[in-house]
Amino acid sequence: NRTGGRTCQTWDPFHSPGEDLCGEQEDCLVPQFTDNTTKLVMVRRKEQKDFLFIGNPAEIYSYSEVTEYVPRFSFLPLCLPDMLVKLCNYMAAFSAALAVLNVVPSYLLDGQHMARVLVEMLMSSFSFKTRTNVTMGVTVFGSVLIFVNILLGLQSVLTSGAGSLSLVSF
Repeated sequence: NRTGGRTCQTWDPFHSPGEDLCGEQEDCLVPQFTDNTTKLVMVRRKEQKDFLFIGNPAEIYSYSEVTEYVPRFSFLPLCLPDMLVKLCNYMAAFSAALAVLNVVPSYLLDGQHMARVLVEMLMSSFSFKTRTNVTMGVTVFGSVLIFVNILLGLQSVLTSGAGSLSLVSF
């Protein structure tokens, strides 16, 4: 649609069929898509200008963030609700990990007392000395497992290099 050697300044991608896109006095530029994933998408926004996106529509989903949160104060970030959800998820995971660790039958943890009560319930017909020895064996085994786990974790941190551990040195 070349007419007059000028470029179309305003272009409506949703023009009516049969209607001239740019008018008689202008050149009209229409995007040519070479592959099947490139699309022309018009994104409409409330109380903001609409904009055209040319590319893979999955990129809009990947690189855009939509939220209904509008901060009351300008110093609050738009991602505050997401940050709070992430913080709560971390706290829940940390609490669950501590609960699991506390149940391990090890000295100075609640698992030691749980192991004693379970052994007394399950081995009530055995002598007191046998029940005490089984409780001690289970508790020592749990303590050794925790100690070995700590040592393996320290070894992993120390052999992976100082770059993976952020320590402040003076």
